[in-house]
Amino acid sequence: MSSEKSFLKNIIALLLPYRFYLSLIFLYMILGALLNVALPIVNMKILDEGIIALNFPSLVQFSVVSLVLYLASRGLDFLEFKRLTSISKKFELKLSKEAHDHLFRLPINYFKEHNESQIMSNLNYDIGKITRILDRPMFLSVAQIFNVIGGIIGLCIIDMRLLGLVILIIPIKVFVMRFFAKRREGLFAKAIPLLNNVAAWLGDTVGNIDVVKLWNLQSKKTSEYVKLKEAALNANIETQYNDKVSENIDYAVNFIFDLLIYIVGFGEIVRGCLTVGGLTAFASFSTQVINPISFVMQIRFYFSEIKPSIKRHAEFLELQEEDDVDSQQEKIQSPNKITFDHVSLKLSDTTIISDISLELKRGQMVAITGENGSGKSSLVNLLLRFYLPTEGKICFDGINIQDFSLKKYRDLFAVIRQDTKLFNLTIRENIDPLGKKSDEDIHELCNAWKFTQLIESLPEGFGTIVGKNGSKLSGGEGQKISAIRALLKDANILVIDEATSNYDVESEDIFNDFLSVCDSYDYIIIITHRNKILEKVDRIIQLENGVVISDRIVQQDAAK
Repeated sequence: MSSEKSFLKNIIALLLPYRFYLSLIFLYMILGALLNVALPIVNMKILDEGIIALNFPSLVQFSVVSLVLYLASRGLDFLEFKRLTSISKKFELKLSKEAHDHLFRLPINYFKEHNESQIMSNLNYDIGKITRILDRPMFLSVAQIFNVIGGIIGLCIIDMRLLGLVILIIPIKVFVMRFFAKRREGLFAKAIPLLNNVAAWLGDTVGNIDVVKLWNLQSKKTSEYVKLKEAALNANIETQYNDKVSENIDYAVNFIFDLLIYIVGFGEIVRGCLTVGGLTAFASFSTQVINPISFVMQIRFYFSEIKPSIKRHAEFLELQEEDDVDSQQEKIQSPNKITFDHVSLKLSDTTIISDISLELKRGQMVAITGENGSGKSSLVNLLLRFYLPTEGKICFDGINIQDFSLKKYRDLFAVIRQDTKLFNLTIRENIDPLGKKSDEDIHELCNAWKFTQLIESLPEGFGTIVGKNGSKLSGGEGQKISAIRALLKDANILVIDEATSNYDVESEDIFNDFLSVCDSYDYIIIITHRNKILEKVDRIIQLENGVVISDRIVQQDAAK
């Protein structure tokens, strides 16, 4: 019961912003239900006072009234459809915007623990299901409640004695539909994890496609996929079987009920208690009461599909976002010193950084070295606030960096990484993602990095699409775009993480020359193991197993 209440509260909270327009839709439904009461009565008049009485003027008169009522009913139906379609679009856009805005604010370790295919598959699936709250079939099911009320009113007008027959059949319909609705809810809950397994498998396998190819795992992976997909399809088929059995039993109950109406109605006509037109109207009202029960109970069918998605989506939106603070400060000033004060970091119960204390001074070019897994990149990620220290703190001139606005704080940093991250957009859009740099600035930096010649050789120049993560470029070309993008950013602190791994000799010489004359940054922090770069830095910090084992100032020669 508590779960049901929570589910309904979530639905109400989601729909609350649209309450005015939803009220209009319900008004259209109520008016439509009133017309549905009037139409069978008018049609009864057509039959009794027009056709059977052989009264042509009455036939024409009531036919015109029936036509007007029908057209009004269709007009209300169109207005309801138009309004509902508009709300549904706005609703889906709002859900998508909120979900993706939240996604972009999640900490970096969330994306390391979940593959991108699974994240996007779950998001799109859940939003699609939740949007079904405003699907037309869902609202038609709700509208049937008004039709049932209208039908009961009509039955009372026609024949109170026959009303008892309708009242007897209602509990049977409700029992049958509730039984199959509850069973469907259980089947659907069982199918959700199986669908998740398929999405997770696809993300993991496609993300490691090179391993699949090198080890000739195609057949093995195909078999794994077929097995997972078959389990998901079997669960779906079981749900479809349940729906079909429910549908057939529903049809059978309706058919038997129609026969009973005609048999009992015949007796009423013989006794003179009912006219032929009255029987026709009664049958129409009975259908208006009995058939909608199936539609009303369909609401539970819809909810059985929507409920797991609302639950999972709510849990997703409750995930902790990156810590941030409100700040009126327009810009954060570059500090005179950056202090790591007994900083430790644990990820999944594994110690990555252990009790590191450092002080970096303005104007220093600092190199961080160490074997793979020594904690070099994690130390930088702590500085970038991609991770939060498990213990200790990082300070700018004595102020904890977590006290700064996150967006304004990250504006201080320009980062060049080993793993190239490019959007599937043009070279120009990747170099200048904010679209604020002039052509002169971009060309000047491209010339300095001897990248202009390559761009000019491409058919579309700066308008060339780079492909998914730069797939249409070489590794070195992709890294150059990443470097140019970082260097174009108006930042005070430059972070370089093994950025020359894919450079050729000439490009690496250009990079080294750049470091020799680079004096526009307050701090340059370089993760590297290359001796040519180490010769140019002011300080070398060596890590091993997350601990600083060496921290030395490099005595530069006079030439530098």
